[in-house]
Amino acid sequence: MRLCVHLLCGLLALVCVSSHRILLREAEARQLDRLESHYENATDLGPVDLPDNHDEQERMEEDSNGSDYLEETLLGRGAFGTVWLAEHVKTGRKYALKKEDSHSGVEMEFSILQTFCSGRVPFFMRFKELLKECPAWAEPTNKSVCLVLGLAAGGEVQKRQDSVDGQVLYSWLLQSLAGIAYFHEAGFVHRDIKPENLFLDHKDRILVGDVGLSGKLDEDGLITGERGTAYYMAPEIWKEKPYGKPVDIFALGVTFHKLCSGSLPWNGHSKESIGKNIMFEPVS
Repeated sequence: MRLCVHLLCGLLALVCVSSHRILLREAEARQLDRLESHYENATDLGPVDLPDNHDEQERMEEDSNGSDYLEETLLGRGAFGTVWLAEHVKTGRKYALKKEDSHSGVEMEFSILQTFCSGRVPFFMRFKELLKECPAWAEPTNKSVCLVLGLAAGGEVQKRQDSVDGQVLYSWLLQSLAGIAYFHEAGFVHRDIKPENLFLDHKDRILVGDVGLSGKLDEDGLITGERGTAYYMAPEIWKEKPYGKPVDIFALGVTFHKLCSGSLPWNGHSKESIGKNIMFEPVS
C-alpha cells in the first residue's frame, strides 16, 4: 500500500511537469471550487483538510501595533536577507522576522503581503506587519526592511521528506495546489515554488511562503521576466515568452518529483544547460 501511494504521488508530480497547462485549467479550477464550498461550510476535506486560521489571524491583528521584538535565533539566510525567530515583547508570541535588503522586488512583495497574505488564506504563510525600523540585532543596513510573518512551527518540508510516508506527501501536494490556486485567483503568480519555499504549520499542514519573486498578472493573465530558480522554471520562461499561472504548476511538479524520488527530473552543469534540458529533454 505504501509503495502504491509513493507511486501515485510521483505520478501526480510528473503530470504537473509534463501537462501543467491542462492541469491548471481543469484540476485547479475544480480544486478551487471544491475548497471554497467546503471552506464556507466548514466541513471536512479529507486529505485537503482546511485549517481554521480565524483565531490565529485575530491574535495576529491584536498584536499589529507592536513593533518591539526580542531576538531568539537565526532561522536562515537567503539571497536578499535573513529570517529570525523573534518574540513579541508584550505578548510573548513568536513570529518569523524577515530582514531584507532593498531590491527591485521589495515593493511588489510588500504589496502582495498586504493584499493577499494578511487575510484568512489557507495554506499560505501569513503576514503580520512591516516594522518602521528593524531591530538592531537583525543587523540592518540603511536599506533594510523588516517583515513580520506567522511562524511555520513545523519547519521546512524538505527537512521532513525522509521521515514521512507517501500518503503525507500526497496530502502535501494537494494542499500546495490548493494554496497556489487561491494565489492565482487573487491575480498573482508565485514564480519560485520549490521545496525551500514550502513550510509546515504546527499541525504539519502546508504553508506556501516567500513571495519575493511573485508578480501581478495583467488583464490577459500573463506576465514577463525571467524569475525563479533554474531547475523549477517552466519552458515558457526559458523561451522568454509571456507566461501565466501554469509556471507555478510546473514548478510544483518538479518540487514533488524531488520530494518523492529524491532527485530532480533534469540535470545540468550550468544555468544554460538546465534551461536547454527543460525545454528539449525528457524527464530523467
